Amino acid sequence: MPHVQRSRDEDDVLADINVIPLVDIVLVLLIIFMLTAPLLQRTIDVQLPRARSASLTQEERLVVSITREGLYYFDRFPVAAEQLEDFIRQGAPAWKDRSVYVRADAAVPYERVIQLLDALRRYGITRVGLLTRPWTPESRP
Repeated sequence: MPHVQRSRDEDDVLADINVIPLVDIVLVLLIIFMLTAPLLQRTIDVQLPRARSASLTQEERLVVSITREGLYYFDRFPVAAEQLEDFIRQGAPAWKDRSVYVRADAAVPYERVIQLLDALRRYGITRVGLLTRPWTPESRP
């Protein structure tokens, strides 16, 4: 068979899109997202008590955390126990239309939770819930 030489115009043009670099970039971004997403949702470190009726909801809310050391955190803003009443009085007008969720460490005395709930109600904040961890059969209350 004789060897026929083809001109450059007759060369096949590669018109396919190479998607391998695109897939590599998407996988790297996915891995980065998977590693950083849990860090973005990190909150104040409290050990919540367990409850069988716990449920997850998403809405406009204010989360008040009480640590075992007795510090109050309104979202991520720390408030000392002595300043609690004044802080709630100042913030109450903005919080009346929001749900307030209390995340108290299981070791926090019940009295501290009641003091917080009482102060919130005094200033007209009535949509208050207590956050717990989901109950599992192997967990102890």
